[in-house]
Amino acid sequence: MTRSGEISQDVSLAAQFAHNYVAFSGQNFPHLLVPLMAKHGVMINPDRPLVVYDSMSFTLNELEIDEPSLELVDSTLSANGKRGEVVLGFRIASAGRTVGTGRKTLLLSGLRPYNRPALQVLIDRYSAKRDSYQLVAS
Repeated sequence: MTRSGEISQDVSLAAQFAHNYVAFSGQNFPHLLVPLMAKHGVMINPDRPLVVYDSMSFTLNELEIDEPSLELVDSTLSANGKRGEVVLGFRIASAGRTVGTGRKTLLLSGLRPYNRPALQVLIDRYSAKRDSYQLVAS
């Protein structure tokens, strides 16, 4: 972990940013990854899906931020054999203006040719587990 520049002691800002980053990350699968995999003609192994969080970085241009939100601005997938790297670029906004930028990197393993029916089974299984967890958590 590296850091430079001014420091904010605003606990509320840190909590809001962390909450919104987690919500942004919750869109990874299937919302962001499935269209990327389809575009590149690859998919993860539906029997043993492996998506690893690699890194995240962000830059804030200012620290006087009210209710920061994260919005996807670009996404890329680089496939190399059975491995792939996804980079999700995002902007950090406050009151409709950009106050920072960031990127998140994910590593994919077990890539194979894209097969929508097989991937749909994984999506359905994932969605059912997510929905079941949300019922228990509420």
